[in-house]
Amino acid sequence: MKSTMKTRVLLLGSLLLTMGAVGQQISLIYSTDLGKNCIIRVNTGKIYDNKFDVDFQVTWVSDDMKPIKDQNSVVCFESSKIWSDQKDFISLVSTDKVITFNSDKKITFNVSEEFLGDSIGLKFPFVYAPAASVAASSADQVAFSFKRPKEYKTIVAVMPGELKDKTPPTLTYLLPEGVNDGMKPITEIPFVDVKIQSSDFFGIKSVMVNNIPANQIQDSIYEVEVPLKVGYENKVVAVITDVSGFVTQKEFAIVCQKQDLRQQLAAATPVQDEVKEEKLVSDVDTAIPVTGIVNEMRFALIFGNEDYNSYQTGLEAEMNVDFAVHDAEVFKEYAQNVLGVPASNIMFIKNAKTLDMNRELKRFNSLIKNTKGQGEFFVYYAGHGFPDEKTKEPYLVPVDVSGTDLEFAIKLTDFYKKLSEHPSKRVTVFLDACFSGGGREMGLLAARAVKVKPKENQVSGNIVVFSASTGEQSSLPYKDKGHGMFTYYLLQKMKESQGNITYQELSEYLNSTVSIRSVIVNSKEQSPQTNISSDIIGTWKNWKLVGE
Repeated sequence: MKSTMKTRVLLLGSLLLTMGAVGQQISLIYSTDLGKNCIIRVNTGKIYDNKFDVDFQVTWVSDDMKPIKDQNSVVCFESSKIWSDQKDFISLVSTDKVITFNSDKKITFNVSEEFLGDSIGLKFPFVYAPAASVAASSADQVAFSFKRPKEYKTIVAVMPGELKDKTPPTLTYLLPEGVNDGMKPITEIPFVDVKIQSSDFFGIKSVMVNNIPANQIQDSIYEVEVPLKVGYENKVVAVITDVSGFVTQKEFAIVCQKQDLRQQLAAATPVQDEVKEEKLVSDVDTAIPVTGIVNEMRFALIFGNEDYNSYQTGLEAEMNVDFAVHDAEVFKEYAQNVLGVPASNIMFIKNAKTLDMNRELKRFNSLIKNTKGQGEFFVYYAGHGFPDEKTKEPYLVPVDVSGTDLEFAIKLTDFYKKLSEHPSKRVTVFLDACFSGGGREMGLLAARAVKVKPKENQVSGNIVVFSASTGEQSSLPYKDKGHGMFTYYLLQKMKESQGNITYQELSEYLNSTVSIRSVIVNSKEQSPQTNISSDIIGTWKNWKLVGE
């Protein structure tokens, strides 16, 4: 046996001396402990079309190095284990996890156009398998115990100018906000500032927006002012051309509304002493308790959407949400003085348009992410809700969106997803809105004649949602108090308890009190609901508005 091995080593060694690298070809001599011998030739081709090929050829040989026929055995290797000194710049075209070959095999690599080196080194982790059908099984793979040379590296030469530009330039809108996500901005200004980020490894030749050249203001940042046609939906198209002639084009739509007569008169009339509208003052608006608590890890997002008819044509004032702005303003005071949210941590928006709501929700989502599970978050919304007539999906409605264009409203499921996408200590949501199509007065029922029962939304994460009514009911006002019915009693309990109340106690109080007082005051039923994530079923009841 020793004599046979010695003979094999001598023969293989002498053969190796004649099989050195010739150009881009190398020959490898491998043998297993089972006596399987082979010569593997690896030939790397030249760069073409930002690719190169590697050809493998295996010859099965006997101990005395004579070729033999073997139609079953294969040489194989796992594609994920290919070594390269330029791994960040090359990628295997094949999706096979294991590459196998019994005689000849060709594989192809892509090369990034950003590669600046002059060569690419490769090594392939060859192993033996008795058949292609079992090559993918590591248990059936056999290592080559004899290798000549023991270490090798095949080289692909990359000549200057061989790699060509194959990639169009990138294009991202920075302004207007939201258009990359499919939002359609609405404005009354007859022009729009468009800001674009664009880059290309080989260079940008031109940036045009609606055939107007954009100015480069920073590296990769371009800006241009585009005129809009008033009273129409305008299409804005950016076209980026790189130095190789590749083009990227991206467009968005923006609505330029006509100013209504009231706004035009206001703009043309000299400013006189403002006559402030007298507001009702109720008991919850005064003597708001100050707990003295300031928690830097508490944050609040507050929307008060009241004035819908000023932002839309064809809506009567009765379709506004009475007292919604006042509700939000007073809740803001309670958030700071009772809940301990620092003033700098409160995001307050009244009569929020589509862009406003999406921007602030995105910002709040980033806050949740960056507090890394340690933050406590409060969200308050007073305004219209509305259900999609076909899908029954409920939406929160910005003041510039009507019941007929819900594609620009905020789907309640997406709203909740933004609040639960990242870990938080807890998220508490107060919704003084209904989703049946009704409202504090007429609601948005101009869009259709009947109410719709919306779908129920499931929440996840550490979220509790206190909502003003059930799906089929309207969320009503308490006119004598100048608030929404739900908000008035929420604030009253916060004032009375100074926040020292559990979530279960608050839920039971709102449900029982509002249900009774709504029938007495408005002659209509309104039953607040509490929606709890399944993740906190066993713990939410003992949470407190203030303290643990």
